[in-house]
Amino acid sequence: MKTTSIRSRSRHAIAPLLLFLAGCASLTSQNDEVVPFENSGNLETVVVLGTNDIHGALAPAELKTKDPTPIEYEKGGAAIFASHVRILRQQYGDHLLLLDAGDEFQGSIDSNLEEGRPMVRFFNQLGYNAAAIGNHEFDFGPEGSLGSYDPATSKGLDLRGTLKARIREANYPYLAANIYTKKGEFPGIPGTKASTIVRAGKLRVGIIGLTTLDTPTTTRPAFAADLEFRDMAKTAIAESKKLREDGADIVVVVTHSGVFCNIPMAADRTPRPGLVRSETDFQTGCESNHEVPELLRRVPKGTIDAVVSGHTHSLVHHWIEGVPVIQAGTQDVYYNLIYLTYDWSAKKLRTEKTRIEGPIPICPKVFANQRNCNGDQAAPEKGRGDLVAAKLRGVTIGPDSAMESVLAPTFAHTEAKKREVVGKAAQPVPHIKERESPLGDFVADSIRESLGTQIAIMNPGGIRADWESGEIHYADVFKTLPFDNYLSKLTLTGKELRRLVRITNAGARGFFSTSGLVVRAIRREDEPYSSDLDGNGKIEPWELDRLIDVTLADGTPIEDGKTYTVGTLDFLVSGGDSLGWFMNQLPKDRVVMVAGPVLRDAVIAHLGKVTAAQPEGINSDAHPIVDPNRPRLILERRVEKKRQKSSGHRRRRKRH
Repeated sequence: MKTTSIRSRSRHAIAPLLLFLAGCASLTSQNDEVVPFENSGNLETVVVLGTNDIHGALAPAELKTKDPTPIEYEKGGAAIFASHVRILRQQYGDHLLLLDAGDEFQGSIDSNLEEGRPMVRFFNQLGYNAAAIGNHEFDFGPEGSLGSYDPATSKGLDLRGTLKARIREANYPYLAANIYTKKGEFPGIPGTKASTIVRAGKLRVGIIGLTTLDTPTTTRPAFAADLEFRDMAKTAIAESKKLREDGADIVVVVTHSGVFCNIPMAADRTPRPGLVRSETDFQTGCESNHEVPELLRRVPKGTIDAVVSGHTHSLVHHWIEGVPVIQAGTQDVYYNLIYLTYDWSAKKLRTEKTRIEGPIPICPKVFANQRNCNGDQAAPEKGRGDLVAAKLRGVTIGPDSAMESVLAPTFAHTEAKKREVVGKAAQPVPHIKERESPLGDFVADSIRESLGTQIAIMNPGGIRADWESGEIHYADVFKTLPFDNYLSKLTLTGKELRRLVRITNAGARGFFSTSGLVVRAIRREDEPYSSDLDGNGKIEPWELDRLIDVTLADGTPIEDGKTYTVGTLDFLVSGGDSLGWFMNQLPKDRVVMVAGPVLRDAVIAHLGKVTAAQPEGINSDAHPIVDPNRPRLILERRVEKKRQKSSGHRRRRKRH
């Protein structure tokens, strides 16, 4: 197995979350706390820096506080993050490892217009040591297609051409130990490896890459149809054994699979301020029914020494089954560090010395009285203070000039398009997965108007960011709708429509937004009913039944014998978000895969039309998108009725 030297590379509870980050304010930007970094005698420490789900976020996010007089501020940005890495390398030298847990390419204008190429330049410049393959790495499809896909015109094209091109351009390995072809061949994706060993000082660190088993239903299904995503625990056990036989002293898993953990609170319910944490520190629990906890429960102790995770867009800095696990949210606004100390005399890790530092925010500037850039938290009593230079380890942070030079051509190419004004919002337009979503409703209305259908259905996972009040720019719409999905049209019987609404409101992925319908469903707090729709002998999350009733928007009942036209996305018609079984039942002559423009263009057209009719902007008091007098989604308590009883299947939150 090839060994490379680090030195050889150049390179949901929102309120508790905000409270925790507020409590971390004094440490997040200027953390000088001593961590157990050893590099003498018998002890040697490796520092693992983990990122995940960057989704092309190369430019800082431009935001406003929600204060009476809003303050503009920024979060994240590749050039600021590069300064963090430079400072940490000055401190830790070749003992610093950079690992990314996937979903790098898809999600911003800067990355998407070049099909992820700028992200590879970014990682090459920083000297990443390895990256996992995320489900959205598949999204661009054939090289040069920008993710557009029509089966009729794509025959003979390499449906993973873009991903393969990015892998060839990378100076670091893409690791995908559990991705095989359905013929049993490895690697499933040419150019990937199962694992690698890198040197960190004298230490040999083995790194295994894994990818979520949800991938076939959370990218365009055709792009992963011939791949098999194998059991992660069995894969990790086998690969860890190989790595240790090949001389690895430490084994780290970088995985595009996730977990949700509660925000750490002290016993008196105040946020814990300490960002450098040990396993014995107070920590709240993590949900057990997700892929990372399942993985760590099933592997023998000592198989995996640390995990860099992703996919669920959550903040994680916890020990799960005795293993340190980190995840840094999304959009490159945080990262975490794991400190692993090896004892050469005992030939093992000194786990009592393991520490997690983070989440460390990536701030171009910080509010003086907060010492962070969390403008979404409540302002201190004395106010936020001026925006001032951020510091890390006592060193002032500014944009890294080398990274700015690398990315300057990309930003110049996209700047004019980003600033184009396409609409206006009188009030913020949020996206909410757990109840009726204003932004989801607006997108569903856009689909319905564009196609002229009676009904439209939009998946919650396809909407990635809220809109703030004021001018809405092309960049805002792109950030909200980064996927290049075309509009599709279905002709359904009433019976089929009712079944589709049932599946899309199972709750595992949140509630789908609709236009032209009123849906009554069992609220998420209550146990749903269920039935084995596909007859495979088990109840899967999409088979949970929360549907109480569905009518047309004017209250007209849905009749089994009538037909209805439904607008939606080609991603869903292709079987995405667990709709494969349903879509496969439909006759082909009632499915038009590409019936309209890319969703983003349909939304921009609708936004312009509505803004012209409502000069004050969309979602005003006079014209709220979610009308309390005419709700589209009504969530109710479960009422017992003579239906099949629930299987008791545990809900499992997922990310698109």
